[in-house]
Amino acid sequence: MPTIYMLIGMLIGALLVTAGGFLAIWYQAKNVRRVRREEIMAQKQIQANAQAFNHITDLTSVMGQNTPEQVLNWIGQNQKWFLDTRLFLPRNFAEKWLAIGKYCQRLVRLNTKLKEMTDEMRKGGIIDEMRECESYCTSLADEALDEIYRDMNIAPIATQEPQDQPEDQT
Repeated sequence: MPTIYMLIGMLIGALLVTAGGFLAIWYQAKNVRRVRREEIMAQKQIQANAQAFNHITDLTSVMGQNTPEQVLNWIGQNQKWFLDTRLFLPRNFAEKWLAIGKYCQRLVRLNTKLKEMTDEMRKGGIIDEMRECESYCTSLADEALDEIYRDMNIAPIATQEPQDQPEDQT
């Protein structure tokens, strides 16, 4: 009988070792997949932030040099990029991007309203509202840029104002 107990013990031991080896390999594979997924997501996030930086700086330039209709058209042309990379963009960046589009639509409506209006007093109010919208769009673009910096954990490049040097009294 003791031989049977030894065989049963060896069989149970072999099964436990096999199960332990299987669990160890499964756990390692699970962790490797998780780490690889996180690496891929981080890489895509870096690429999306780099593209977002380029797009938001381009948008700032476009806003300063074009009509609201042209800005809205530019945003529409870049909508596919935004939708494709939205998952990897900072959350607040996406909100700012969408808000800029909405305010550009408002600017287009105000511009149309301004062209149809004949009352000079009301035109002044519309023009003031348009200036506020343009200013708000610019501040949204700046905030979107800050979101990218914050997401990448880098500080924006700060330019220093030149200090006035005292003149030599020689």
